Amino acid sequence: MCKQFSNTLSLSAVEAFFAAVADLASPPPAPRGDFAWGELIAVIPAGPARVVTARRWGWDKADGSLLGNARSETVAAKPYFSKHADARRCLIPSDGFYEAARSRRSAAPWRFTARSAPLFGLAGLLNEEGSVVMLTTAPNACVRQVHPRMPVMLRPDAIAAWLDPRAPFVSFGAGLFAPWPADDLCAHPPAPATEGPSQLELF
Repeated sequence: MCKQFSNTLSLSAVEAFFAAVADLASPPPAPRGDFAWGELIAVIPAGPARVVTARRWGWDKADGSLLGNARSETVAAKPYFSKHADARRCLIPSDGFYEAARSRRSAAPWRFTARSAPLFGLAGLLNEEGSVVMLTTAPNACVRQVHPRMPVMLRPDAIAAWLDPRAPFVSFGAGLFAPWPADDLCAHPPAPATEGPSQLELF
């Protein structure tokens, strides 16, 4: 379960990287290292033009709680998600995400970044209210040592199709939701340093 991510690059850097323009009516929040459920985050909704706008992370559930993640493997089978999976997909610009060890509830989260690019897109879905859930998948070998799930990191060659509302969700093969290559992910231990495994020991 991913409950926190970072986007520390400037809006102009996000626009340039994803070939997008900012939404002047609803501009995305300032860069920060710790976006969490319930907060406004930057997203690029599916559509004919790529526009970086602000949306709230988390869907309101009937019991009053907040849902920030959805399992990519079951989206198509659950009407709660599937009715949004074609026309309301979105990309979440990010330069890192956090996962904490499930075996230690009080443990500070590890931060994961991509080695090959300063930014990447996380897969998300918007609901009728415009709120976002982040899709998750099975972890790669790097994240697995910390947590049993990780966000769906969209490969650059998959972004255009993901943001095209004409492409049905069911047309995407399992490869789109496969975990990011472990050798391209860098794991950063919590600060201050703990007695747990170091960054080098994860590889």
